[in-house]
Amino acid sequence: ITFSNDEARLIVSADDELSVWDAVVVLYGEGEDAGGDLQGVDTQSITSTQFCHDASDNIVAGYADGAIRVWSIDTSKEILRKPSLGLKGTVLAISGSGTLCATGLEGNVSIWNIHSGDMIHDSFEGSPEVEGQAVFSPDESLFACCGSEDGFRLYDVKSGLPRGVPMWDADVFMHSLCFSGDGRFLAGIGSLSKGRRLRIWDIAQGTLHGDAFNFGPSYTSLALSRKGDLLASGDEEGQIRFWNVEAGTDHGKPQACHDDGVSALVFSHDGQFLYSASYDHSVRCWDVENCAEVGLYLLGHGQRIKSIALSSDGSRLVTTDGHTIRVWDCQAFFWDFDSSLCQTGLMGPKKIPAEIDDDGWLRTGEPEAGLLSWIPEEHRSAICATSEACFPDSPANRPVRIRWDEVLHGERGSGLYNSDTRHHQQ
Repeated sequence: ITFSNDEARLIVSADDELSVWDAVVVLYGEGEDAGGDLQGVDTQSITSTQFCHDASDNIVAGYADGAIRVWSIDTSKEILRKPSLGLKGTVLAISGSGTLCATGLEGNVSIWNIHSGDMIHDSFEGSPEVEGQAVFSPDESLFACCGSEDGFRLYDVKSGLPRGVPMWDADVFMHSLCFSGDGRFLAGIGSLSKGRRLRIWDIAQGTLHGDAFNFGPSYTSLALSRKGDLLASGDEEGQIRFWNVEAGTDHGKPQACHDDGVSALVFSHDGQFLYSASYDHSVRCWDVENCAEVGLYLLGHGQRIKSIALSSDGSRLVTTDGHTIRVWDCQAFFWDFDSSLCQTGLMGPKKIPAEIDDDGWLRTGEPEAGLLSWIPEEHRSAICATSEACFPDSPANRPVRIRWDEVLHGERGSGLYNSDTRHHQQ
């Protein structure tokens, strides 16, 4: 192992392989390689992602070591990096505007201003041993976090004081929390000896809202609609269920489309759709009124998806699998398969192949399928990825798009004719 002469690079040789590292990034523990992918590196995990709800809609990510990074959605470039030197513990949650974050360490919860790096509160009074989820209210005035022994606590962000007593009974382990879109209601799932139970609280009144929902032992995620009248839940089997909050009954039949557990849910701002992320690496869209999946499902992540968030205008989704962040166009769920270009199975305005054969060839359509283009193995999944962007911007992860407007096709590679330039291409 040695440094380059300017100390900007770190060169490591091991097992007949040579790797070149960005020395500054190595010191921060982020695990990026200046020359390509890093193998066998224990990188810090991304714990939370969010859009900045301003004109930029930039992406904010929090890490397990307390670091914060911000990327430009327009240029895909990093515009802010705050190492974990000043933060305490793991980033538990990022507020909806991307302005505030909460960190937790050994039961102490602190609130920070992301952009200035200033600590707003060093430690909340009586904060529990935080386990499970933590969330900010939509207006960022309240913060709720799960505790290991007494349900969860609700805090006033401005004063740092608890709002009321610990909610729920003693010895209930909390798994998930979510606010309704208007901030009026808070829902939580807690484990009991015979399964899991969901309760909803009216924050303004400080009282329970409706009766408790008794769930089986496998429910892992939930989301409340903006008005708090509809609840969506996901379980370890990949099943989605909708619930009428006032009546305490099912809204439609359970739907099972994911091949693995549902990790995160979010409603569209108008309540028409629900978006789900799963351990099966996919993102799906659901028609709330009909309780049914609609359109295509989106792929691109190579690991279990941990979280999902919606942009301020409702046009994009952001997800993370703990190591990469992907941004999705919500219209991608409704892209049509396009056969106009050489009759190949393509979809969307950017002409994304639905799949690539095992031999790597993109082919023209039947009945006389011909070879169109061969794709190297390392780029095949990236070409089929339906996400708009991927952060960190690693060559192995970012989506790859073919410039179909510059592709020429013919029976003989040496005899292609370009009608625009009026000459043959060799």
